[in-house]
Amino acid sequence: MRYDLRHLFLVLFFLFVYNTSLAVQITSRLDSAILLMGKQTIVHLEITQEETQLGRIINEPLKADTITYIVDGIEFNGIVRNDTASISESRQQINKDYLIQSFDSGLYTIPSFKYVVGVDTFKSAPLTLKVIPVQIDSIYENITDYAPIETVGSKWYDIIPEQITDNLILIILVILILFGLIAIIYIKRQRAQDYKIEIMPPFDLAMLRMADLKGLNLCEKGQEKEYYTRLTDILREYLTGRFNINAMEMTTSQIIDSLNKTEVEGISQRNMSKILEMADFVKFAKVRPLPDDNVRTYQAAIEFLNETKPLPNPIAEKDIN
Repeated sequence: MRYDLRHLFLVLFFLFVYNTSLAVQITSRLDSAILLMGKQTIVHLEITQEETQLGRIINEPLKADTITYIVDGIEFNGIVRNDTASISESRQQINKDYLIQSFDSGLYTIPSFKYVVGVDTFKSAPLTLKVIPVQIDSIYENITDYAPIETVGSKWYDIIPEQITDNLILIILVILILFGLIAIIYIKRQRAQDYKIEIMPPFDLAMLRMADLKGLNLCEKGQEKEYYTRLTDILREYLTGRFNINAMEMTTSQIIDSLNKTEVEGISQRNMSKILEMADFVKFAKVRPLPDDNVRTYQAAIEFLNETKPLPNPIAEKDIN
């Protein structure tokens, strides 16, 4: 009886080991056992097991940031297939394809893949890969070395940064727009200034222009004709604005006759007459007046303007007070 029990346990043990070994099968193969240097090939790994079994490959290559080698000389480029398929009601097959590549010729041995299920470890057969060198074409046998470094001449515009040259058209457009805006602002300000001068009362405008004329020092420069021309133009424009006389188109005698019809007093008329007569002598008779004559003429024009300026409006002053 004791002998029979021993045989029974021994048979059960061998049956268990036999069933376990048949439960998991792992195989591996290469697409090509001979590989041209630099080319790629695939390692196929197949694992057949019961669907209820859970296992893992303990030496599976994993893609990293740096180059991963299965063995020295063979690079691992990634997993191109990873799936599981049912082959019967209770069994399944795990398929994994590993892409490999080699840039060194030689004979390589890819080690076995180890698959662990519980306390059992299953191994695939090792693989042999032969990498043969590339045959160099005869046209490349006489390849020369790199040409020496040459110094390239530089241009003046090479100092301009690339950020500027790449956006040169945009920069030119921006500059043109800025210049346009500046021109528009300047023109508007100039027109506003001219408008202020135009709406200035005739007396104030005449006094302002007389001060400008004095600052030019035309007589001191020997430009008496220019001086008297400007002086009479100032007075003629003043008469046009102050008394509504078209003095710009009148002769000296016509201007004096027109003043007789206004409230201009006799002394003021005489001052105007002397100024216009002196101006006619200088402009038409080419008389060279003395410096004192120029000063007296200027003073006479100032006196005429002061004597004929409009009186303050009493109603406006009362409103201001």
